[in-house]
Amino acid sequence: SRAATRILEGALRTLPNVRSVRHVQTRHLHVLLQPQLEALDLTFGTGDVHRALELLRDRCTRLKRLNISYLRTVDPNILLGVTPNLTHLTVLDLSHTEANDTVMSAVGRHCPVLRDVNVSCCPISDRGPSRLFWDSHQKRRTCQLVTSVNMSGCPVSPAGVREMLQLQPRLRHAEHENSLLAFDRSYGYSWTDEDTYSILGLTATGAVVTDALVDTVVTACPYLTSLTLQNCNVSNSTLLLTMQLTQLTQLRLTNVSADALQFADTVAPLLSDVGQRLVSLLLTTFSYADVNLIAITCPYLENLALSDIDIYEPVGAAMSPACDSPHGSPVLPFQHLQALEVRAGTLVLLQRLLQHCRGLRNLLISGALCLTDSLLMDVWL
Repeated sequence: SRAATRILEGALRTLPNVRSVRHVQTRHLHVLLQPQLEALDLTFGTGDVHRALELLRDRCTRLKRLNISYLRTVDPNILLGVTPNLTHLTVLDLSHTEANDTVMSAVGRHCPVLRDVNVSCCPISDRGPSRLFWDSHQKRRTCQLVTSVNMSGCPVSPAGVREMLQLQPRLRHAEHENSLLAFDRSYGYSWTDEDTYSILGLTATGAVVTDALVDTVVTACPYLTSLTLQNCNVSNSTLLLTMQLTQLTQLRLTNVSADALQFADTVAPLLSDVGQRLVSLLLTTFSYADVNLIAITCPYLENLALSDIDIYEPVGAAMSPACDSPHGSPVLPFQHLQALEVRAGTLVLLQRLLQHCRGLRNLLISGALCLTDSLLMDVWL
């Protein structure tokens, strides 16, 4: 019954935190790993994990969510023995384990309703993603309900990401350091004008981003909401082409150097065009940033991170309300912020940022000698 499922899952979550129980023992596993279990988290790693996986294989055939991340001692062959009974699995976390391409193939064959898989920092090659979505023996596609794959930290090239997207075009999340390059024609990849993908976020790290690449992404990824460029070689004119991403709500820019991309020449006009839609903005390594302009052009920001900015200007100028809301009332600067990260900054800057963000939940300020208890009291009370 559903009640039995909740009791078993609650006990498994609570047991490792009980002071009198130093680690989850085999006798606990025999009692708690029952057929009614639908979610199992083995990341505690302090008990008999191998015995737990044996019991999981023999008993837990209704399991929907499984997390065995960070268990480096589990041999891939053991994982292969578990997968045939995971036919109801929807969420699988294998991050930081020894899961390899063969394990990916087994998951693809035996987990038909899987929707979310995390294999970050696993020894997965370019063949891994294709084996998840293609059964080479029966010549058929597999795991066609998957919408999210995390391959961060895996030795997978953009070619592997490209093949994965072609086998599963409905994929919405494909976490990878250079997923953007899967659309780079200069790498020899061929995308037809008819190809469109459901991917919501793309990232490039230390790559050359060209006009042709951005044009391809604009055409092939009409639903893209998140773009991350980390230490990329990108020109001002190329970055401005991202204005064509009409669904963009999250933008993260890490400059190669403080003088590579200029705030006034590139970021300012870009924010003037897309800022009304942005809910998340990260800017790193710029010679300066105009905080007043960010407040005016991005009135609905919920997450803001500014780091390695040499000069913030002109923060001394008075800021008018950013814009009018649909209800006619003015939106105050940074009124909607829920998370703020600032590295270094002046007293006036912090006052500007913190003055109206009453719903702030996460705050990280480092390298700001002017930050005091009295400053926070003056701003918020």
